[in-house]
Amino acid sequence: MAGELILPGDPAFGDMYGQFFAGRPPSVEDVANKDGETYHFVVRPGTAENLAVPVTESELDDYFQSGEYDARLEEMEASQPEEPELETVETMEELEGLLQCLHGLKTH
Repeated sequence: MAGELILPGDPAFGDMYGQFFAGRPPSVEDVANKDGETYHFVVRPGTAENLAVPVTESELDDYFQSGEYDARLEEMEASQPEEPELETVETMEELEGLLQCLHGLKTH
C-alpha cells in the first residue's frame, strides 16, 4: 500500500481520513475550544503555498505591527499581472473615427 494514491470513494480513504481527523478536519472552533484562545487566519509572507495559518490574538497583533502584513500586501501586489495601458481619445474627431472603424468591423 506504500506509494499508492487513495482517492475519495475508495473504502481505504474513509479509514485513512478517519484516523487523522476522526471523520472531519478540525475547525477553528474545535482548536479554540481546546485551549480557550481566539484564532484568526493569516498568510505569512514568503510562503509559496499561500496557506492561511491560525494565530492567536496576540500573534495577530504582532503580524500587523511587525510589518508582516505590509510585506504580504507587497507580495500580493507584485504577483498581480500588469494592466494594459489604455489609449485615450482626446478629441471628438478621434472618437468619431474610432466609432467608424468599429462600425466597419461589425458590418464585415
